[in-house]
Amino acid sequence: MNKIKYLFSICFVAVFVFCMSVSVRAEETEIDTSVFEYEENEDGTINVTRCNENKETVIIPSEIDGKKVKNIKLNRDNSRSGSFCKIKNLIISEGIINIMQYSFGRCNNLETVSLPSTIQTIGKDAFGDCKKLKSINLPEGLTTIGESAFDDCRSLENIILPNSLISLGEFAFYSCDSLSKITIPENLKVIEKHTFYSCDKLQEVEIKEGVTKIGNSVFRYCIKLQKIIVPNSVSDIHDCAFGFGIGGKEGFPSELIIYADPNSYARTYANKNGIIFSCLNTHDWDNGVITGNASKKNKPELFTEQYLN
Repeated sequence: MNKIKYLFSICFVAVFVFCMSVSVRAEETEIDTSVFEYEENEDGTINVTRCNENKETVIIPSEIDGKKVKNIKLNRDNSRSGSFCKIKNLIISEGIINIMQYSFGRCNNLETVSLPSTIQTIGKDAFGDCKKLKSINLPEGLTTIGESAFDDCRSLENIILPNSLISLGEFAFYSCDSLSKITIPENLKVIEKHTFYSCDKLQEVEIKEGVTKIGNSVFRYCIKLQKIIVPNSVSDIHDCAFGFGIGGKEGFPSELIIYADPNSYARTYANKNGIIFSCLNTHDWDNGVITGNASKKNKPELFTEQYLN
């Protein structure tokens, strides 16, 4: 009986110590909301206007002083000193809806950003000039990315634009030198001017059916662009959407091919500007009959054409 009591006591102490350690760890991960400043909205929600930028990891909470955080509205502008901001990892909590203009612009040490499913808007220059930013998730539900939102984010390697996106501002991904591939979603009707200007490593672009316009200089100075898929819905492509000026004359990346339907506006554009064109949705033929698995395919020259000035 004494042995049983002894073992019971040992177990009780062990459980007590474990629970205390868990409690301590939980307290250590709690967010110190005293470092945040905020302003209150008419609906009782708040906008965060200041946070501790001296920490490497910053979590913007969904609630401060019992009030729900609606917007991030840090009082910063283009005069911000990038070296002042020490944030490397930014986590924005569920429930927050908008990141307003200039909020994290020129945070030169920022590397990763985690956004909640509730985010709807990323404002003008919100992450502009964050040269070390490598990773950010853009969740479904995001509708607006503002002008220059990711301007000069030279380390940003991968972006997936959500289908919910309906507005992408001018210069949004200007000079994002590490981007290699991008897909433009169907609900974004217009690709505004200079959106991907001077993305040096951009090689592939797929534009989904539903987009109607490619604006001025959208892919200008994307010198490694090789492949762009353009749907039938596109009926307006600016004369300077692609290419670059050489000695006062217009030129295009030598490997650039526009892929589209043979009767599309994109084919007319390619013909006009001397860009290689390749037909989408071409069939394999076998003695004039469309088959599931043709024994012989078209030679490339039958459905790929190059127009020369």
